Amino acid sequence: MENITNIAPTTRDDYFIVNKETGKLELHFTKEYYQALDEDTRREIKSNFLWSRRAACWISRRKEPNLEPASRIANNLGLFDAGETGENMTGAQREDRAKVAVVDRDLLREQYGMAWHESPRMVDYCVNKAAAVAILPGGEIIVIDKQSIETRFCFGESGYDADEAAAAAQYARTSVDYFKRENMEHFNEMINDLNESMNDEGYKRLVIYTGGAYIGQDADCRLRNIGFARLNDIIDACGGSCYTSELPGKELTVHFQKCRVATHEELSIILEAYKAARQAHEKKVDAYLKRYGLTKVHAWTYWRDA
Repeated sequence: MENITNIAPTTRDDYFIVNKETGKLELHFTKEYYQALDEDTRREIKSNFLWSRRAACWISRRKEPNLEPASRIANNLGLFDAGETGENMTGAQREDRAKVAVVDRDLLREQYGMAWHESPRMVDYCVNKAAAVAILPGGEIIVIDKQSIETRFCFGESGYDADEAAAAAQYARTSVDYFKRENMEHFNEMINDLNESMNDEGYKRLVIYTGGAYIGQDADCRLRNIGFARLNDIIDACGGSCYTSELPGKELTVHFQKCRVATHEELSIILEAYKAARQAHEKKVDAYLKRYGLTKVHAWTYWRDA
């Protein structure tokens, strides 16, 4: 494969990348590019990579630190080196991420059926919307929903800041970084808040609502909602004083809602589920950008009261 012939010219759309979350190398190129390769080159790719329909790329059979053969093939193909993506993970973390990334839709259908007895369409909607599932040690289920791709952005203006609003709208129409940042905001904010909740000195805590996720659900339904409560509000619910080390697992009523402060073990499970959902959403956003770019973005300004 040292002298590859009959290869189409590569662009930044034809690239390879090391996925730090899986520890594997990925080859990304078009079907036309692959068809232009000679049989020997295709055979070598198939020997060292597996095609992933879900990821729409070739993924190396081996992982770090044994990527030398895959790296050699990627470099010989003349692909653009896109560097690395994702976060470094241990083998145990990869296994945890894989567990939450696979959604047991039969289980969800059973549980949502308890909440939506008379509405099969709502059950289907909720099940299909699930991006990842966190099953807590006590059997409670936290569902992380898929997020749609946002292509419409509006910016308020009032008098003197009209030019700034117009500039912001223009930036939204032309900046891939802005598009991706806005579309990843939900997951990034949730993960930041979950990490904050891990800190015993942080100003907020993750709470698991124990009064039921839906109105009228069966008592044995395992679905639960989560939210964040300010540390001061939690301490007030404890009677005005308590050690922060005593909070994990504590049953409370905060703002008239029954809840339990999440333990570190529960937080870790939920955090991995959100990271899996973020990973899937980022691939969805990247695929959208590769297909459409910013051609479908609509950004505008509107007059707001000063």
